[in-house]
This record gives sequence, structure tokens and C-alpha cells, in this order.
Amino acid sequence: MSGQINPEETILDAALDLPAEQRAAYLDQVCGKDARLRQLVEGLLKAHGQINAPRRTPADAVRPVAPAALGLAGNASDRIGPYKLLQQIGEGGYGVVYMAEQERPVRRRVALKVIKLGMDTKQVVARFEAERQALALMDHPNIAKVLDAGATETGRPFFVMELVRGIRITDYCDQNNLSTAKRLDLFVQVCNAIQHAHQKGIIHRDVKPSNILVTLHDGVPVPKVIDFGIAKATSGQTLTDKTVFTAFEQFIGTPAYMSPEQAEMSGLDIDTRSDIYALGVLLYELLTGKTPFDGKRLVSAALDELRRIIREEDPPRPSTRLSSLEAGEQTTVARRRQVDAPKLVHLVRGDLDWIVMKCLEKDRTRRYETANGLAMDIQRHLRDEPVTAVAPNSLYKFRKFARRKKAVLAAVSIILLLLVSGTIISSLLAVRANRARAQLRKEQSKTKQAVTRLALQSVETLFPSDSSKALAILARALRDEPGNRVIAERLLNALSSRSFLVPKLEPFAGETILARVSGNGLRIALATVTGQKSALEICDLGGKVIASLPSGTAPIRDLDLSPDGTLLASVTDDRIQVETLSPVHSLLDQSSATGRFRQLRILPGESRLLALSEGALTLYDLKDGRTLTQFKAPSGSFLQMASSEPGGLAAAADEEGTIFLCDLKSLQLVHKIPKAHNGVIRHLDFAPDGFNLISAGADSVARIWKTGTGQRSATLPHAGPVYWAEFSPNGSNAVTASADGTAQLWDIAGQRLGLPMQHLESLNTARFSLDGGLVATAGEDGVARVWSPADESPRSEPAQFPRPVVDALFVGRGAALLVLIERQGAQLLMRTVRPAWEAAKSEPPSTPPKISAAERVMLARGHSWPITCFDVSSDGKFVVTASEDKTARLWSRKDLQPIGEPLRHNALVNCARFSPDNERVITSTANHLVRVWDVRTTAPLTDAFDCGVPVTNVWFAPDSASIITSAGWSLPIHVVRGDCPDWLPELAEAVAGSRYNDEGTEEPLTAAVFLKLRENLLQQPSRDLLTLWAKQFVSAGSAQGGAK
Repeated sequence: MSGQINPEETILDAALDLPAEQRAAYLDQVCGKDARLRQLVEGLLKAHGQINAPRRTPADAVRPVAPAALGLAGNASDRIGPYKLLQQIGEGGYGVVYMAEQERPVRRRVALKVIKLGMDTKQVVARFEAERQALALMDHPNIAKVLDAGATETGRPFFVMELVRGIRITDYCDQNNLSTAKRLDLFVQVCNAIQHAHQKGIIHRDVKPSNILVTLHDGVPVPKVIDFGIAKATSGQTLTDKTVFTAFEQFIGTPAYMSPEQAEMSGLDIDTRSDIYALGVLLYELLTGKTPFDGKRLVSAALDELRRIIREEDPPRPSTRLSSLEAGEQTTVARRRQVDAPKLVHLVRGDLDWIVMKCLEKDRTRRYETANGLAMDIQRHLRDEPVTAVAPNSLYKFRKFARRKKAVLAAVSIILLLLVSGTIISSLLAVRANRARAQLRKEQSKTKQAVTRLALQSVETLFPSDSSKALAILARALRDEPGNRVIAERLLNALSSRSFLVPKLEPFAGETILARVSGNGLRIALATVTGQKSALEICDLGGKVIASLPSGTAPIRDLDLSPDGTLLASVTDDRIQVETLSPVHSLLDQSSATGRFRQLRILPGESRLLALSEGALTLYDLKDGRTLTQFKAPSGSFLQMASSEPGGLAAAADEEGTIFLCDLKSLQLVHKIPKAHNGVIRHLDFAPDGFNLISAGADSVARIWKTGTGQRSATLPHAGPVYWAEFSPNGSNAVTASADGTAQLWDIAGQRLGLPMQHLESLNTARFSLDGGLVATAGEDGVARVWSPADESPRSEPAQFPRPVVDALFVGRGAALLVLIERQGAQLLMRTVRPAWEAAKSEPPSTPPKISAAERVMLARGHSWPITCFDVSSDGKFVVTASEDKTARLWSRKDLQPIGEPLRHNALVNCARFSPDNERVITSTANHLVRVWDVRTTAPLTDAFDCGVPVTNVWFAPDSASIITSAGWSLPIHVVRGDCPDWLPELAEAVAGSRYNDEGTEEPLTAAVFLKLRENLLQQPSRDLLTLWAKQFVSAGSAQGGAK
């Protein structure tokens, strides 16, 4: 229920408090053109018999009962039930309060409240019953108790409560000249009463001095909260079974004590914090004798103006209000608080100012959460403890300590006075210490700036070789300086301009020793070892386990998935097993009669299986499990095999380096290539058309063979054993991986294609993606990386692991990468997306910068070669020059002094321009590179972007968030406006896989850190472009296998 009353009742109460001659003007002002409202209020005034009567005086409030006014009949006109009405002691908008005498079962004086004659509408009755129920719910020494309830003979409800013989709290305090401390003691009791009401689910909503009466119990003043006539229930509490309806744009309460949300008249519900606001107004009045807003101004203001004042204007602090009072009034207020005027201002300034203004916050979320919290802060103030209304600093805490420990400090002062010499020495030492501290702070500031510069400089040397470490360093620097825009922008642009391999899923459980991806790229088969037990798991790309097959204790040597992922074949030393996955059903379970098994492959059509053992190459029928044919090793043991369905061939290599080419259907020998390598052959692979075979040997070469003749067509040399060799999906190229730490691309004729793909240690594999647009390498240095075969350039930053990477397999068309880490689990990674150059139609700035001839001469002295370009910032404060000496320089326009270090490049700088906001500058060079720099620190904010085509002019988009080149291309960059994103350091560390702690030690981070951060980011609303980018960054892998 809403529980708000009609505006005519608020206007009626205000009119009754005005002299009769002023009421008409007041009604003109507040009712305006609302004739219906004016007519209704005048009717109510007439019903009170007050429209032309003089203003009520306090004496009028206590008068004998007029039986007719009660609407009672017969001899009971002065009695309601067992209560004899003695005199009227109060009157409100809809109710009258009488002093009555209860005659049975006990004789005592009580207060009886009954609805006024003619006011018993459904709305008023419902509100009357709500007040009665609200009081009945509460049992607190500072709240008037309800003793009885009922209805008159005419059906008008009444209730009886304890008789409070008291006066308004503000009047009591002033009449008794209570000190500020004693006033605060009374106020704390009021807070406790309001807190009790709140705990019972009741909001008073009309807390003001006239509703808080102070009575004496054994000479002790006790405040009593009365009049819950417009109380509101919370927490589902029902105050009445009748409907209390509130029309649109109605509000409640006394204007001087009304909270902004009550005056708002919006859909915002009123809660307990409205009472906190009213308590703040009451405290303001207890301290200053005035309400925060002038009462006369509020009464005389029109309704809309009254609402605006309450919602928008900030009242002066209590101490400010006291200082602004006229001298006579200020003296009177101070005398009523038993202090002089300056002392009163001093007492109020500080804690009490903060407490009151916290209560009066327009934003209710910034007020005290509870009345108890307000009371506790008042008590802290009285005990000279720090209050929570303001964040305490050291000086503030010391002052509070000093007030609490006056005796201790006095004793210390006496001792210090006796030890004058010690005091002098201590003072001198203190001065020196302060100077030392100031110098230390200065040095710390310089050190911090130097560390920042050093961090920015160090990452520029690290990014080309160890981007992960560079990210971790920048993240640590940003944690140390959270508001440093330069570090934040450098970090954001470093993240967005590179492609990183980040976790897509949690690492697969168990130690993964083998992994295979189905030909359609949709399923993953894993062979794992946990303790002494082996197991097989088949998962989809989301990590969901499709099938889990225990394999016993024998280690799994090889496994394979059919192209559509419906069949799984696995082999141990002595047994082959083939099973369907939907549902799981065994197709083949075959032991070996020719020595230990080595490898197997499910052939297309899924009806045949090719298996290699030490002594034979065997073809099985999966329909009935029969052995179709077999080729036995002439001598030695077989180690490697490969098959080509288009070429109709199978190849097997033995331990002596001989290769045997056999017909795939009959396994009859077609060609024998003796001594194909001088040592063990590590890998075999057919070209897609079957016309060529590539072999990788421990003799530091790979070789390409013509399958039609068995003749060698090309030798691919390395500086160490070659562990892997395979053809691209179109068969035009091949890639090899060697112990010399390189992977190399070759054409079919054996010519090197570009530079090698370099690792720090031996490589284990180098695999093409399904479309051939990417190559993944896995090395003993614990690194997996993605490369472009088109130009041998990296297409991802290195993914670093604590142990060697055994294998790296593309999943799908290159969007994800499955890596196997030695003695650890497999990890599915995805590549983050880099922004791409896009066509742009923007025109360069047409207004040439204005530089005088004298200025040009001075600027030219800052370069060792001629200036090629200059620009002036739009605010005229800075100049930038570009030169043939491979530098650009920033200058102060005021004195033409250089700012910071030169902006160094590796080629002639042909253009330099300021951003529209004058925070950044962009440069371009003759070797097609563009870069963005910070104006004030001259630090780089981005990498050097390669445009790929000559650039003669470069400029910023109007929002400074994109760079545009004369070639007609644009590239987005990150700019930070306002606060740096709080998630940025954590994101950089999660991508880097490590963080630097406070001691400067690098700590590794697990994949779970990134995945948790991704989950948190994706749950955040996309309120700004940076958050939107971050959500895309952590969730989107590259959709294409290749990259331009």
C-alpha cells in the first residue's frame, strides 16, 4: 500500500497555521488555477469553522468537549465506552485527540483519538486504522503505547493510547536551556525509537518536533514519538485490511521536514531513509534553532517551487547557518545552549556538520542506512571518537584521541616542560625528520615517475620477443598508478593490436598423452593417464564429454577418429580396439601376433582400419573384424606409417631408415626405398593427391619422394634432427619442425619459403590448419604459436607453458588450438581478434598550421636534418616537427623548448599531426609505419603499425579514436577518457599468464584466472566502448584460418 495523503490535507494544515487574513493569498499561490482543489480546501476550512476565525492559540488547543462535535447522542455525549472525555488536547487533518479518564477496569488518564465529524471517508478511515495498527505493533519506551481501540456508537473508529504530558522537543530544550550534549542525548533516544519502528516494518514519514513530546519520568526527560497518522508499512507488514490509495503526484509530510524523494512524487518508493532525512532536519533545528530551509519561504512558495527547493537546493551547514544569524539572534540561540556564540559555532563545526549533512543528502543511498547508525555516530561524537560521516584523516583521529586522553596528554606535557633540553633536541630532530620525509616523498615521486618511464621503455624492447612479460610489467605499473592514462592506453593498444592465445576452456582433466581432432573439426579425442589407469574421452568443442571409455592399465600408443567423429580407434602395445560412439559399441578388439602395435588409421568409408606393428602392416575389415591382408616387415621393426586414399598407397618405415610403399588395398609392395635416411625416420606424410611422400629423419633432413617411381625429388636440410614434416592441405607446400628450434616452409621443389619460424628450443610438431592458412608450432621451450604461411610472420603471440608442448592441433578452421603439455593436461586455446585496416573517406585537415619564420628557424635547430613536416595543437600550446633525421620532436609553443625525448623511428619521418583533443600525436615514416605518442610524456601509446603501402600523410578521426592514412585506410585505437578501467590490469595479467607481486617477483597464473575474469566481464553491462571491447576480446576467437 502507498499510504500517502492528499495534497488538500497538507494545504489545510498549513492554512490553519496562518492568520485568517493571510489564508486567501496563500490559497491563491498554492492552488493556482486548480479551481477544484481551491474549492475543496475552502470547504474543509469551513467544516472546521475556521475560514474567517482568528488563528488558533495554544490556549485554544485545550478546551472543553463539545458533544455535538463528536456526533454522539443521548446521555453518552461526553463518553466513549469506558472513557470519559475531559478536554480536547490536539487536532490534526482528520483526527481529534482528547484527554479522557478510563473508569474500568482501572482508573487512569489516557489520550483518545477519534476521527473528526464529517471526515470519516473510506480513505481517512483506512489511514486512521493504519495509524492505530502501527502504534499497536510497537513496544518502546520512547513511543506512545496503544492501550485500547474500538468504535463510537455512530461507527467512527477510535483508539486509546498512553497520555503523554509533554511539550515539543525543541521547546523543551529551549525552555530548559539544554546544552548541545544533552540535546544530543535526547536525540539519540528519538533515533532509537525510530529504529524500533523501522524494525517493526513501520516508516513514520512525519518526524518533526510537534510529533516528539518530552515528558518527565522521575525528573528525567523522556522523548515520546507520537502521531503515526501517515506511517507506511514495509517488509510486507499489513497495517489495515482497507485500501489506502494514493493518486498520481500526491505527496505527504510537513514541507520543512520532507525528504527529496517524498517531494519528487515519482514512482520511487519511500523507505526508511526518508525518516533519516527528517531526523537530520530535527537535529539541524536542535543545533541551530532553525530548519535547513526557511519555513516562511516554504509556506509561501507555490507547490512546484516548494518541491524544487526540497529536491534541488542544498541547505547551508549548521555551523554556516549559525555564523550567518544576526548578532542578537545568534546570542539568543547560544544562550539557550549555555555557551557563547563563537563556542557554539566551534562545537557544531566538524563532526555535527558532517553528520547532519549526511542525513540531508539528496541521494538517499548516501545517507545513513539506519537510524541506529545515525545514533551510533552521535554517540561516537559525544565520546570524542571518529565518526563515520566522513573519511577520517590522521589529524582528525589525533584530535579525537587528544580529547579522550586529556589527562594523559597533560601529564606528557608536564614532563616535556621539565625536560626542556630534551624537547629542544626532539624538536630539532622532528624538523629534520619532517624535512627528510618531505625529501623522501619527493624522491619517491621522482622514483615512481622514473619507474614508470623505465617500465614504458623496457616494454618497448620486450614486446617483439616476450609480449607476455611486457604485459605483466605494464599491468604492475598501472596497479601502482591506477590513474595513469598513458600506461592504460599503452596496455589497451598492446592487447588489441596483437593476437593472443587465451584459454577457451578449463584444462582437460588428467595427464593427456595423445589427442586427435576429427576430420570435420568438431570432435576431440583424448588419451589420458591418471595414476596407473588409462582412459579415452571424446569431447565437443565446448568441452562437453560425449563418451568416456576406460582403457585399463596399458599405455595407449596411438588413437584416431573417423572423419565425422563417430568412430574411435585406439591401440596399446598388444591390442587394437575400435568402437562406435553413438551408442558406444565395439567393432574390433584385436590382439597382435606380429609384435607390439605402433600406429593405426581409420580409412575413409569407415569400413577398414590400417594398423602398424613392429612386424607387419595389417588391413582390417571393421564390418566383421577380419584381417583382410598383411605386409610383413622384411627385416628390422616398423616404426612409422602413413596412408593416402587418393593415391591408393600405404607407406611404412623401419628402424634402418628404409621406406616401403605398398598398394593400399592388397598391401603388395610397390616400391622399396632403401636407406631413405641415415637413421631413424620420425614422421611420414603423403601429399593430398598421393603423388608425393615426405619423410622426416633424425639425420637432420626431410626428403620428398615421388610415389610413382620411389625416387627422391627434394632434400630439405636443417641443423638438427627433423621431428615432423607434413604437406599443406593443397599439397603445394610443406612444413618441417626440427631440433634446431625452427620450423621451415618449403615449396614442392624443396626451395625455402621465407624465414624460419623460430623457437628457443627444439620443435616437436608444426601443423597446418584445415584450410592451410595457418601453421601451429609446438616446442620444448614450452611455447605454442600460430604463424602465417603466406609471409612466415607470427599470427599470435607465444603461448607460454611451464613444461614442453608436445603437440598443437588446430580445431575447426583455426579458430581454436588444442595444445598438449608434457606430463600435464591438454588445453584448448582461442585466438583473440586484432583490429583490421578499413577503407576510410575522411579528408585530412585543410588549414595549414601558422608558424612564423623565426619559429621555423628555432625549431630547425632541434634536428640534425631538414624538417619535413610540422603541426600546431588546436589550443596553440604545442608544436610537433618531423624530420629526415628519423625523429619527431614535441615543443612548447610558449618558449620553443623541447618536451621530453625525441620520438625515434627507423626511417625518415614524413608526417606528424596532433589529435583533436591535443593529448596525442601521430607520426608516419617512409617505410610505411605509423605510430601514436603521448604529447606530455612523449611515450608511445601504440605499436608501430605497418600500413603495407606508402604513406605521405596521416591524421586522427574527429574523436581521436581512429588513425587515417593518405592511402585511404583507417585503424581504430584505444583512448582513455576519465577513469582507467579497473579490470584492465587483471585482464593484462590473465592474458600474460603471470603477474608481478609487490616484491617485484613474477608469479604464474592459471587458466582459471582468465576464465573467471571472462565470466565477470561478460556479466557487466556494456556502458562504454572499452567494456564492450573487453567483452568481445575475451570471448571471440578468430573466425578465419588465414589472415591478410
